[in-house]
Amino acid sequence: MRFRIIRMVRLTALTLSAVLLCGCAAQSVKAPDQNNTKSESSESSAVTEQAPPQELSVTDLLKSVLTLKEDLKQAVDNLAKQDLDSADEGLAKVSEKTDTIRRSLEITIANLGNNMPAVTKQLENVQVMLDMLDILDEQILQPTVDMLQTYPLDALSTSEGVQVNVLGKYIDFAENLMPAIESLAAQAEDADLSIVDSDGVLTEKLEQAKKLAALYRQDPSAFTALKAILGIKGNRSYLLAAQNTAEIRASGGFPGAMGILQIQDGTLAIQDFETVYNVLSTYTPSEAQITTQESNLFHGGLSSPRDADYCPDFERVASIWALGYEARQENAVDGVISMTPVVVQRLLDAMGEEITLFDGTTMDGSNACRVLQYDLYYKYCGSERVQNGQVILDQLFADAAKKISSLLTEHLDAETAAKYLDVMRESLNDRTLMLWMKDKTEQGLIRKLGWDGGLNADPEKPKAGVYVNCIIASKMGTFLEMDTSAGERTLNSDGSYTYPITVTFRNSMTKEEVSRASTYITGGSNGNFLGSAYFFAPASGTIDHFSSDSVISVRKETYHDLQLGFLQSLYVTPGSSLTITYDVTTAPGVEAELSFSKTPTIQDYR
Repeated sequence: MRFRIIRMVRLTALTLSAVLLCGCAAQSVKAPDQNNTKSESSESSAVTEQAPPQELSVTDLLKSVLTLKEDLKQAVDNLAKQDLDSADEGLAKVSEKTDTIRRSLEITIANLGNNMPAVTKQLENVQVMLDMLDILDEQILQPTVDMLQTYPLDALSTSEGVQVNVLGKYIDFAENLMPAIESLAAQAEDADLSIVDSDGVLTEKLEQAKKLAALYRQDPSAFTALKAILGIKGNRSYLLAAQNTAEIRASGGFPGAMGILQIQDGTLAIQDFETVYNVLSTYTPSEAQITTQESNLFHGGLSSPRDADYCPDFERVASIWALGYEARQENAVDGVISMTPVVVQRLLDAMGEEITLFDGTTMDGSNACRVLQYDLYYKYCGSERVQNGQVILDQLFADAAKKISSLLTEHLDAETAAKYLDVMRESLNDRTLMLWMKDKTEQGLIRKLGWDGGLNADPEKPKAGVYVNCIIASKMGTFLEMDTSAGERTLNSDGSYTYPITVTFRNSMTKEEVSRASTYITGGSNGNFLGSAYFFAPASGTIDHFSSDSVISVRKETYHDLQLGFLQSLYVTPGSSLTITYDVTTAPGVEAELSFSKTPTIQDYR
């Protein structure tokens, strides 16, 4: 649910402001020396009072532009806080300053003539930046203020749930802003921003604007699809999967609890979670057409919907989950959303909240992963097991899901929504949050946005996949650490690049932790991690030359037209590690740097 709300805000006030405007704000440049604060303040007052234009030195002009950006950033901050009167007043101040600086700039350039071409070019770049600020101020930010006054964000949340019709207004607003976004991106093509972008933040934000404009040009119907996904064009039902990273799977973790996100008559609400055994069918319906190769690669897991995420392709996993739900419940869903406890911890941190479970256990943004994936297991299912411990654990996890869902629907102010945006972006990037839509057009949009959790399909954006499964019933995923790195690339004669890859698996479980664990935690393995691993080449690329610091056997396969190395037996004893090296080669002519797509672990959070 949060994903949709946040994406909506991203396409509206908080994206088109924060993304495009914070880049043009002073956080992307170093402020002038604070020892000169008094003189700069005096200068700002003079500009605000509309002093007659005069020739200024290059230094003074640049200093004025930096001061202007500070004012703009303050206006944006007020906008994010929904202090609309202050934001409106600040934007008016920015507009006045821009006009005065522009007139002084024109005089200075005219007086320079052809005497100092390098300085003139520098000042012409300043002119382009002022043009960009005009677009940002007049065509994006001021309309955003008006929009927020007409449809305040606090109208999103009611006692019944989230009002998606308000989101629809913001989608329409975002679409109306696209010409301004495209114009801003075009202006950036003509500007040398190095003078005021020493840390590269401004360039990064403008790149995001270019990508947004390019996406819109490629598919102007994306906004229509987004409204359909959000239930603005009709009722929607989505399966929510709370994945357990302690029972680590290639696409996240065992989906121990599942719920339904329902959009009914314009109101979005989350129903209570239930154990997966009561939600999905026991066997995968024949419509899934499980192949022999899939059965061999993924330990036969795809034959049962609850084990489908042994497969690293989330699009395949989610489609099987949907079939399993429909077979058991005799109701259809329009899509699937999955998240791991990492997302829970990030959201609690963003909210600055904690929740107390019915047994008195508290969790917040600093410890949620440890509580859910470690503390509760040892408390109820350690060597001194509590009677009905597993039942109590299921109830505690359901209690946590319910309370977190309630918190999320209560935190829809603009300031918190901006924090949610960062959480969602990070989680969609590292596969701790993944999405699938049954409708092919809508899934195409999800795929373009990179939210699908699918295998690498775009040769121009090469990703090396590294995925891992624990193949015994245990909680050993809690102790698995996985580090990946790519060495310096080598250019090949056909224009492709080859990267040396290093992957290290570690089992962090100590002897003391083994002694305190029951077979519920270790799976009877004495703390040994028993699993399998998959090393995928990028789209249209190759993978080869596997070696290790231990005796292993990596089998070459092809799955979904991608080469992969399949390590059927991954064995790591407590306190030890296993390192595997190999080469990955991208498609010919692809200049983009290789990145990784990986099974998310909780090593940085436990």
